[in-house]
Amino acid sequence: MRRRMGIVCCWFALSACLAQKAVQSAQTGAADALLAEARTAVQAGSFSSADAMVRKYLAQRDASADGHYLLGYILSHEGKPTESLAEYTRAAQLRP
Repeated sequence: MRRRMGIVCCWFALSACLAQKAVQSAQTGAADALLAEARTAVQAGSFSSADAMVRKYLAQRDASADGHYLLGYILSHEGKPTESLAEYTRAAQLRP
């Protein structure tokens, strides 16, 4: 009986861990999709839309060198060289 309870407890713990990983994976996927959508907006010339998307992405994943690099690119096209340089610098610091 004790062994069976131990197995059941382990099963519930494993289920909880797997559920948490699934949620984290979905959040990561949504964030990555947002960055991809921002890149598409840049290619279409919609820099203001891309700016908002990248900032939303960076609110979730501030340690993303790609996100900061893309924001630097967008800001340079929006005529904001100081802010652009800051984002490029941040991207360089994060790049392994």
